[in-house]
Amino acid sequence: MIRKLFSVIALIIVAGYLLGGRGQWFADVERDARVGGEAVFSEQLDLSTSGTRVWNVPRDDWSFEGGEAQLSLVIDRVPELSAEILNRNTLPLRMRVSAYGVTESGEQFDRLIRNWYFKTDEPLGPDVRLWSFYSLDEVEHGLAGLLIYPYENTVVSIEIKNPDPMLEVGRPRLKLVGKYDYAVYEHLPILRLVRDGGLAISVMMLLGLVVLAWRPVGGTRRET
Repeated sequence: MIRKLFSVIALIIVAGYLLGGRGQWFADVERDARVGGEAVFSEQLDLSTSGTRVWNVPRDDWSFEGGEAQLSLVIDRVPELSAEILNRNTLPLRMRVSAYGVTESGEQFDRLIRNWYFKTDEPLGPDVRLWSFYSLDEVEHGLAGLLIYPYENTVVSIEIKNPDPMLEVGRPRLKLVGKYDYAVYEHLPILRLVRDGGLAISVMMLLGLVVLAWRPVGGTRRET
């Protein structure tokens, strides 16, 4: 009886431990997937004339709490805009990017990231090496990295130095998303299969051990 009781208690403890720890397995990867899927977009950006465009990022519409974020320009792929026109290296568009955080007291702090990757505040040009994504629906060109702090209003300012009216048909707009690993969507299905499949197999093996523990010890004697 002690053996049976011990097997049930062990099953409950080990299964509870596995289920409780499940949320921590590949937590960073799932965080990246969650962050990467929650972007905030500006209204259509006027790129047809020179001047400064200001975007007050609507934090209430964006669940990203804080940390590094990535600012980009997104353009819809329409028949009027060929691949050559949308190519980052051939865009005539030139702009200067700035970003700052505004506290409740009205203080402003520069929140533009400057490091080995984000080397300039003029991110469009043949000599600038930032990310670009091309899909069937849209094109995304990286502009800058931003530091997002809780309890600050984030303001992005775009100074159009050389306009590009042709891009207007592509509904250009700014996109802001928390920093994440772009390769996460390739690995996440396999990691989830390993996590959930391994958990299911472990629990079934535990159940098998409990069933064995409850079986009678020894075989049934035959009377002669």
